[in-house]
Amino acid sequence: MRLTPALLLIAITTGCTGGPAPTPVAVILRNPEAFDGKPVAVCGVLTSGLENCSLAPDIGRPVPGQPGLIEVPPRIWVDARHDGCAPGGALPASGEAIQVQVLVTGTFETGARYGHLGSAKHQLNATSIEKFQGACDASNGS
Repeated sequence: MRLTPALLLIAITTGCTGGPAPTPVAVILRNPEAFDGKPVAVCGVLTSGLENCSLAPDIGRPVPGQPGLIEVPPRIWVDARHDGCAPGGALPASGEAIQVQVLVTGTFETGARYGHLGSAKHQLNATSIEKFQGACDASNGS
């Protein structure tokens, strides 16, 4: 089979998986309505812990002048449909939250309150959660 320039471009941008190309969390959070109800592959930092399964652009940063407080970045709640939301369904053994860079594939929703006590404005109904080693920043998104 011979690839034309157009087919080659499609193969490169989709990673030959047939699914959506990875989109950074920050890109989706800038315009969530554009992704509502659509299948997406989102890369970012997943936090998995007690009553928390969320995807953010990066880890939280300390709040200046407030020792011990961490700023919670804007995030997307991840409905993993099983007990643990880290790759492989692992639950943190220590009871402390774990954070890992991941690629979450699923359907994005916005327009309601999601997650524990309605703490998130957006949700990703995950079909897969995998560790992600590639670059994942807003400059790489669509």
